[in-house]
Amino acid sequence: MEEFYPLAISLFLLSQISERIANIIKLYLLDNELLVARNNPLLETKKEKKVIIHSVISGFLVAILFEGMLQDTEFSNGLGLQLFKNNEWWFVPIRVLFMTLLLGFGSKFWHDILDLLFYYKKVKKSLANGEIFHYDEVKLIEEHVELHGSQLVTQCMKQNKAWLDTLEGVNYGLGYEEIDGKITDTIVFYTDNPTSASKIPKELTYRSQGGVLYRVPTKVHCTGPAKTQEAHITKAGESISNKENPDNKGTFGCIMADHDCKPVLLTCYHVVKTKNQKWEKFEDANGKYSHIISSQSNKVIGQIREGFRNYRYDISLVDQIDLNAVINGESNGVAIPEAVRKLTDEDAKQRTKVYFSGMTKSYERSGHILNVDFARRIYYDGSNTTFTLFGLIVFSNQPQEPYKNPSNQGDSGAILYTYEHEAVGMIVAGDDFFGYAIPFYDIVSHFNLKPLSQCTA
Repeated sequence: MEEFYPLAISLFLLSQISERIANIIKLYLLDNELLVARNNPLLETKKEKKVIIHSVISGFLVAILFEGMLQDTEFSNGLGLQLFKNNEWWFVPIRVLFMTLLLGFGSKFWHDILDLLFYYKKVKKSLANGEIFHYDEVKLIEEHVELHGSQLVTQCMKQNKAWLDTLEGVNYGLGYEEIDGKITDTIVFYTDNPTSASKIPKELTYRSQGGVLYRVPTKVHCTGPAKTQEAHITKAGESISNKENPDNKGTFGCIMADHDCKPVLLTCYHVVKTKNQKWEKFEDANGKYSHIISSQSNKVIGQIREGFRNYRYDISLVDQIDLNAVINGESNGVAIPEAVRKLTDEDAKQRTKVYFSGMTKSYERSGHILNVDFARRIYYDGSNTTFTLFGLIVFSNQPQEPYKNPSNQGDSGAILYTYEHEAVGMIVAGDDFFGYAIPFYDIVSHFNLKPLSQCTA
């Protein structure tokens, strides 16, 4: 049954295209009297015939377009069905006519078919596991089929929230961990408190409204403290700092363009903040604490325009940049992203590979995405002061245990890229096992930024 998923998905999407083409034809080619035909049986009949003809025409055009796409062998093989792979000359017109007929059922029909196929997939999984045979009510079977994966984990955390919140120094959330060789929806815990870690069982239970008891796996990562990644010692490297606090170094994040196409440098606020500044908002009426220098040349390369830290961001924008100096040597490590992407749960499940260049190494380092929306308590200023950032990306050196954080102190501000060269995160902190990054898509959206390449000279 699952082999028909590609066909159903293709027909759902293609039928939507076909319907839009049919609507365009209807608007521009139908007679005006037919467009307003109401309470006139003859005109209504004539209109319906023309609409059907236009629908068939649009379906035929889309089927021909799809046929052209099938000439790409990689594309047709990806769809799987023999229907899409057979390119013998006599079979092509048959396939076009067959696709035209199927598209005539409309997107609503294929939407319902997809719903049915996905429901079948859930039922098949439950039957294979033998999980539903002990139920004695139909509503319990329906509940079990609908409640699975991330939904079950989320409901379990809600039901156990009162107890979970009593765990001191623990951050928890939906995660994806390898259990018995398979990436599984899990409640993941990050903590630097061994006492709290010892209290967490290997499973938490959830009792559904129907009274069914579910067991949800947990995974505990007892790490060292998560600390910001600025360096408090002088190191050679491609780094920046505030002129008034030169020993506090971090990494050039990247250069983007603001809404006026002026270049701005992005890095973490804690990299360029001095002790005189507030975390909530950068203020410097006299301009004394605004100058950012390159650690390589000790020259001023820009001034802080904005900086702040809240529950989702630890970000600073530096403008008045000497762009030529930055690119040509003041920092060889500065990045100029060409594309930006928002990570999804699939990236965590697939362990998407990423890379970055920070000030502490002269070469690119790689890692894997483990989570895309997590909270972490972070130690700031090399002290016992902590602040929790939410919505963080979690990454590590490899997709499975044993984990090791690939970033080091001094890498705050470095940009995470996928191997498709998409900017996805800005490193803000790390512990022994994991690095933490602020989603780059959120940063760009918040500040209304865009790649420099989108600005014409």
